[in-house]
Amino acid sequence: MDDEKNIRTTLSLCLEQLGCEVTAVSSLHDALEAIAKHPYELAFLDIRLGEANGLDLIPKLLIDCPNLSIVVMTAYATIDSAVAAMKRGAVDYLPKPFHFPELVARIQALQRRDKIHRTRVIQIADLEIDTGAHRVFRGCAGVVACDGWSSAIAGDSRAFCPKFA
Repeated sequence: MDDEKNIRTTLSLCLEQLGCEVTAVSSLHDALEAIAKHPYELAFLDIRLGEANGLDLIPKLLIDCPNLSIVVMTAYATIDSAVAAMKRGAVDYLPKPFHFPELVARIQALQRRDKIHRTRVIQIADLEIDTGAHRVFRGCAGVVACDGWSSAIAGDSRAFCPKFA
């Protein structure tokens, strides 16, 4: 997602050369609409989106698509914005301008990471723990989304949901 058409076009062409299916959007509304229709694996998100701040959009995108890997990109790279992006849920930070080989290397690194951390589901009777999405289900109902350390399961404050690596 980038508000500059030339960046969207260039990035789309690069990704298509890698065999990726690409949906290029310029606004949060378009991104949320696209995610509602198709669960994406990877998103490139510019920090400056006209009057919107891309960093503020990260949590909104992850609510609708929790397994989405977000790479934040910006022509105004700072350590503070990189840290803020990661704290909000981005998996990588890409300063502009970037070169095609760097883009390829970052995508390949994300693919290796995702292969290692592929969703694992642990089933105990009617309790299902999805370690990739950090969600717990009892029967067909979602019980809790883990915050990384502890969360009550079905009201039992003694239960915890471990942080998954």
